[in-house]
Amino acid sequence: MNGKLVRAAALAGALGAALLALSCASRTSSPQSLAAEMLLPQNAYAYARLDSAFLKDTLPFFASIAQDQGGFKGGVKPFLDRTSTLYIAFTPAFSGSPTGFLFALARGNYPGYGMEMALALDKSWEKRGKEWVFKPSPLFLTGIDTNTLLLGTAPLGNLSSMVNASLHPSAKTAGTKQQTQNPIPESWRKVWDSPFALYIRKPAQNLQAGMPLDDVNLPLLSMIVSGTGPEKSAYAMYMSFEFDSDTSALMFSPLCRLMLYGAAHKLWPQKAATILDDAIWRIDSRFVSVAGFRLDAADIAAFAGLLH
Repeated sequence: MNGKLVRAAALAGALGAALLALSCASRTSSPQSLAAEMLLPQNAYAYARLDSAFLKDTLPFFASIAQDQGGFKGGVKPFLDRTSTLYIAFTPAFSGSPTGFLFALARGNYPGYGMEMALALDKSWEKRGKEWVFKPSPLFLTGIDTNTLLLGTAPLGNLSSMVNASLHPSAKTAGTKQQTQNPIPESWRKVWDSPFALYIRKPAQNLQAGMPLDDVNLPLLSMIVSGTGPEKSAYAMYMSFEFDSDTSALMFSPLCRLMLYGAAHKLWPQKAATILDDAIWRIDSRFVSVAGFRLDAADIAAFAGLLH
């Protein structure tokens, strides 16, 4: 099983302990007009958006791969109950690190129960500066306000300051650099607002070997995968590939078909024939897209596991 998925399962389980006592009652709420993805690291090679219904649909999948991660189901439920949307950034490895990192911003309803005291009494958590660290994972957690949590698998220091300055500008935070550019292209903003969406920059470099996208010189700029619904536990899928020109899209459209073929047989072998039969392809300018097939939440999570 992909290590990134196992780590995600462990981190989600760890959240429960903190969310039973999330944040101080004195914290204020934040404005919701600023796009959450703009608050995440701009150097990420992929971004994901998951709404509350999709998060709950994936719970059995992550619980099954967490195996001996004690108390996973009980731990993650408080998080899911309070979270409306989770935004995740996948960033490259820092110098000397063997793997990349996950940073996430959760939006929801996190009323105060005295986080400082509750986490201080839990030996699994340790206070380091302004953030809390779940030592077994590690998971870094800080509360921005009653609507916003920030978490990650690396220290949050500068990112936390930036998010706070963006959501709550003041004279004190005036010198803090703030994000001004949305990493999701304008052409895919409506797709991004789906119950599940995954945007990947340079897919040829950032999807695992074994997929037919190994040529780093391929003029494939990005791709997005989204799911809407669900109906009978299955999401209506949409996948779109962005090339550098109309000509490239036309020339390399067979490779897009090959990618879906490879993913179907690699990840969902028992459903592969149905997926490929249902797939409806379209070329529009420099975009190649496919729709018409359905996947359940576990299937979608497995695809996300292909990220390096």
